[in-house]
Amino acid sequence: MIIVLCGKQGNTPFHLTTLGNFRHIIEILIQANCDINIANNRQQTAIHVAVENGFQESVEVLLAGGANLSRREKLGKTPLQLASRGSFVAIVDMIIKAERYYAVTREYMEQELDYVDPHQYLRTPKHPSSTQMKDILWKLATKQLKPGDWKKLAVHWKFTSDHIRCIEHQYTGTNSHREHGFRLLMIWLHGVRKDENVIKLLFEALVAIDRRGLAEQMRGKSEARSPKVCMGKMCAMC
Repeated sequence: MIIVLCGKQGNTPFHLTTLGNFRHIIEILIQANCDINIANNRQQTAIHVAVENGFQESVEVLLAGGANLSRREKLGKTPLQLASRGSFVAIVDMIIKAERYYAVTREYMEQELDYVDPHQYLRTPKHPSSTQMKDILWKLATKQLKPGDWKKLAVHWKFTSDHIRCIEHQYTGTNSHREHGFRLLMIWLHGVRKDENVIKLLFEALVAIDRRGLAEQMRGKSEARSPKVCMGKMCAMC
């Protein structure tokens, strides 16, 4: 039985450890089955504290440990909304990956594959073509998509309205949509199973948002690639 001691602010050892950004101790507390979602007097759990302070590594550990992402603190903010308000872009993207993983992707990824480690899922796309795809997605987002296309793709891929708002919160000028689009595409790539044809999925998504011409253009270039690059899941569109 683990005894939880609270300070004047209602902070538990979990909160205090997170405030110190001691990620390894956080991991120990999670392994010891401490309540990861207990709240202090501000109705903040450890994930709220980590996000509010921009502690990216601690956020990752808490996400992998299954922290509740729908819990709202005293002012009504979720962890994702706190990350967006603080302009912690990497944390925003990580939380969206985690929300999609626990809501949709985990079961989907494990249908035909081995267990997917949440830590590894949050860090790096596991698709074998992810390295090549990063360049393709960057060009798509910065040179080929129209300003509103990334939002249409987000809806097609079942990103929530809150996800879209929090990605869009980062404003860097009139061309912000390019950065928004690339972030969206990279988050989406994390959810593509390694046994799937990623170019085919992208083709279908572009057709779904009425960009068939661009989809055909991408297919043509993919088919024209050398055998060394066009391997495995990046090849056939059929």
